[in-house]
Amino acid sequence: MQDTILTTHELTKKIKGKYVVYHVSLTMNRGDIYGLIGAAGAGKTTFMRLICGLAKPTEGTVSLFGETAGGRQRKMRERMGAMVGEPAIYENLTVLENLAVQSRYFRHPFFKEEMRELLELAGLEDAEKKLAGGLSKEMRQLLGVALALVGNPELIILDEPYLEISDERMEQLRRLLIRLNRERGLTILFGSVTAERLPELATRYGFLHEGRLVRELSV
Repeated sequence: MQDTILTTHELTKKIKGKYVVYHVSLTMNRGDIYGLIGAAGAGKTTFMRLICGLAKPTEGTVSLFGETAGGRQRKMRERMGAMVGEPAIYENLTVLENLAVQSRYFRHPFFKEEMRELLELAGLEDAEKKLAGGLSKEMRQLLGVALALVGNPELIILDEPYLEISDERMEQLRRLLIRLNRERGLTILFGSVTAERLPELATRYGFLHEGRLVRELSV
């Protein structure tokens, strides 16, 4: 029997009279790597915000780890990590301090060596003492991914994880995500404008157009 991690049923969001997400239903099982593909304005970021509880749906439901009720679902969100939109970082803190704050926020134990291992996995091993405000766009993006991985989540949601990242870093990040997926059973939902920069990563793809899930493909 498959272990369902995420289900959306007829999920809909209307903003200023316009449907940004329209009746989207999808299911992700443990170990899925789901690529949500769509042009700018297709509704990817809004859809992810609805899953993360950063926006309220106009219609429809989200189920995380089998829970749809508000209080229980908030508890379930402790089992997930996310980078939606611009990475949420404290620019006046160092890279390592940002990870420490994230760890405390989600009530995960902070182990400095574990955080350094996480930075190494994300390709930031030489940047732990740098102020986050001085990072390049590429390094900020990588820090956002590292923050999403704090606490060993079971599900991570990454909005445009390869944005501003070089081909070399992209390949490094791809290998990291596949490794965590295979070794820890990490379930991954990511959004992208195109599938061209995501070779050999996703096990399933969904295509959003004007807020509608118009097609799904299984690799």
